[in-house]
Amino acid sequence: SETFGCSGWSISFMQLAWIWGYQSALGVTTPCFHLSPLSIKGRRKRDYPVFFSSHEPWWDQFPQFIKWMTSLNRMMAEGERLVDTLVVSPIYSVMAEFDKSSKSDGAMSHYSGQFRLLNENLLDIQLDYEIGHEAVMEEYGKVENGRLKVGKASYSTVFVSECQSITENTYRLLKELVEQGGSVIFVGRKPSMIDMKPSSKINEISAPVIQNRREIIERWVKFCKIPRYAQVVSSEDCSVLQGVIVHTRKLAQGYRVHIWTDSSFSGKKAVLLIDEPVSVVMIDPHTNRETVLQVDYMEGKSLAGVTLAPKANDVFDLLTKKLEQKGLMNLIAKKRVGDIKVTTPHDNCLTLDQGCISINDGPYSEPMAIIHMVDKIYQYQSQAQNSFKVSIQYSFVCDESFKPKSLLMSLEDENLAEIEVNFKPLNDVRHGWWIDPSMGQYDIAEFVRSGKNTITLTYNVPAVKKTVDIGKVFETERNRFFYPLEPDVVVLRGDFDVAADGKIENEVLHHRVESGCFRITSPTAKKMGDLSKQGMWFYRGDAEYSFSIKKSPGNRRLELVFGRVNGACIEWQIGSHTGVLIQNPLKLDVTDYLTEDETSVLIRLKGTNRNLFGPHHHIKGEPAIVGPSTFHGRYGFEDFVSPDITGEDTWTDDYSFAPFGIEDIYICEYRTYEG
Repeated sequence: SETFGCSGWSISFMQLAWIWGYQSALGVTTPCFHLSPLSIKGRRKRDYPVFFSSHEPWWDQFPQFIKWMTSLNRMMAEGERLVDTLVVSPIYSVMAEFDKSSKSDGAMSHYSGQFRLLNENLLDIQLDYEIGHEAVMEEYGKVENGRLKVGKASYSTVFVSECQSITENTYRLLKELVEQGGSVIFVGRKPSMIDMKPSSKINEISAPVIQNRREIIERWVKFCKIPRYAQVVSSEDCSVLQGVIVHTRKLAQGYRVHIWTDSSFSGKKAVLLIDEPVSVVMIDPHTNRETVLQVDYMEGKSLAGVTLAPKANDVFDLLTKKLEQKGLMNLIAKKRVGDIKVTTPHDNCLTLDQGCISINDGPYSEPMAIIHMVDKIYQYQSQAQNSFKVSIQYSFVCDESFKPKSLLMSLEDENLAEIEVNFKPLNDVRHGWWIDPSMGQYDIAEFVRSGKNTITLTYNVPAVKKTVDIGKVFETERNRFFYPLEPDVVVLRGDFDVAADGKIENEVLHHRVESGCFRITSPTAKKMGDLSKQGMWFYRGDAEYSFSIKKSPGNRRLELVFGRVNGACIEWQIGSHTGVLIQNPLKLDVTDYLTEDETSVLIRLKGTNRNLFGPHHHIKGEPAIVGPSTFHGRYGFEDFVSPDITGEDTWTDDYSFAPFGIEDIYICEYRTYEG
C-alpha cells in the first residue's frame, strides 16, 4: 500500500502509527512510502507532503518508527488470518453504471456507497471478513462441506453487498452454499440480474435480505452464530464496543489479536472476550516487552480487562498454555510534575512569504504572495522569449529592543545575481546551507535596524521552452516539469521571538492569525503549553523539558503520562537510559531507570516543518489532505473532504499555524495488588 501521502508537514509518529495500524488491522503488511525527495527546492516543498527524508526535523528518530512498523508487520504476517466471512463486492455493477459522459453517477455512487457502509458496519461490530471479487471466485471458487472455498481460504458465511447483478458462477456458488448448510445474506436488496441480464433465478437462493444498518447486521451475526473468536466488549454489559477493529490470526502456539481504535473510541473499561480458555500476553511491537494480563474464566471463555486508548494499536498473544499471572496494578496517586524547565534549543524562524516583484527594472508590484509570482514571471517570459531580470523585495519589522548578534537569512540562491539588505549590497559569502542544499544561508545581522527592513533579491532568469500547457497534462508529466526559477520564501533565523500583533483566533486544530502583523522581538522564557503562541509561530526545532524524579519505596511503580502533545514524537532520557515514544497512549514506566536519589529526566519533543512551510493560507486552516493546490489556494482534489468549500478560491491572507508543545506531564504511582 502506498501510504502517508497528503498527510501534511505536521504529521506525528503517533498519527503515522495510527494510520499504518488501520491498514495492518485490515491485512496490509508492506508499505510503499510516499515519498522521499532528494531535494525540496521550489515547488517540491508543496508536493504532497509528508516526506521521508533528511529534510524532516525528526529524521534522526525515524528509524525507531521503522523498527515499530517492521515489528508489527512481521507479527501480523505470522500464522493465518482467522476469518470465516466473505463479502461479495459490487464491482461489476459499478462498472456497468460507469458513464464518463454523464453528469450524474447516481447508481454507481449508490452501489459504491452501500459497499463502503457495509464494510464500515462489519468492522464496527468487530466481524473480520475478506472481500470476494467475482472473477477470482470464478477461477478458484468451489463449495465443499457447507463452506465456500476460494483458493486456500474457506468461508461459512457470505454477505452480498447491494448490487444490480451477479455472475452466473456466483449465483451457482451461493445456491450450493445455502443447500449445503452455509449462510448467505443479501444486504439492501437481492440483485435483479445475472450476467447483466434480468433473471428471477436469484429468488431460488433461500437467503434473507437485511437492511444495511449496524444494529440489524449485528443481530443477524448473533442469530446465525457467525464466529467472532475475540471481541472487545464493555465491562458493564458485554456489548461490543464501537470504534474498534479486531484482527485475529491463528498461530502454532495459539492466536494473535491486533486491536485498532479510532479517534472517537472511549471504552476505557474494556474487556477482551475470547471464545476459549487462554492466557493473554500483551506485546509492545517497539520494545518487544511482554506483559501477562489477569484473566478470568467463565463458561469456557476468557475475559481479560484491557485499557485501550483512542487512536492506538494493541497486540495480544492468546496462548493455550497456562502462564503465571502477576498481581493487578492499582493506581494510587496521580500528580502533575512541577518545576519543569522548558527550553527551545534551536534557532527560531520567521518565514517571509509576501513580497513585491519587479521585472526588467520595471516598477514594483503591490505586495503579493511569493507563491503566486511564478505565473506572473513566465507570462512575461512567454512574450520576451529571452532571458531577463527579476527583483523581489521582502520586508520584516524589528523591535527597538532587538539587537541581534547573529541573524541568518536562508534563501534559494540558484541564478541569484545580487542580494541587498536595506538597499545595501550584501557581499558576505554563503555560510553553507540549511535544510536543503538549495537553501543557502547568509548572516545579515550588521545590516538590520529597528523598524522596517527590506531584503531585495535579484535573479537572472534563463529562457525556458514550454511546449505544452502544464495545467492540462497528466500528473506524471506535470510532476517532471519545473521552471528554471521559482521564487520562494525567505526564512530568518536567530535567537528571537516573533510577535503577532493582529487578531488571533484559537481553533481546535490550529491558530488563525491576522495577516501582515508579525515582528521580531527579543526572546522570552518559555513555559509548559503551546509554544507557538509564545513567540514561536514559525519554529521547526525541538522543545526540551527537564525535571527530576525520585524512586518510590517498596513494590510501587512510577509511570510518566503525557497530557496533550503537539509535535512529531517524544524522545526521553532518564539517567543513562534513552528511548522514543512511538504511539498512543503516550506513557512510560520509569521505575527501572530510577535510583534512590533524584534522577534527572530530559524530555525532547521533536518539531515538524508545518509552521515553517505551511500551508499557511488555506481557508480550512489545518486541512485534512495536503497537496499543491492547498498551498496555492485554489480548489483541488485535496478539498473533496470539505463539502463546505464550493468555490475555486481557497486562499486567505490570514495565517494558520499548528500548536506545538506539551500541555502537561504527570507522574502516576501504582501498587501491585495480589489477589
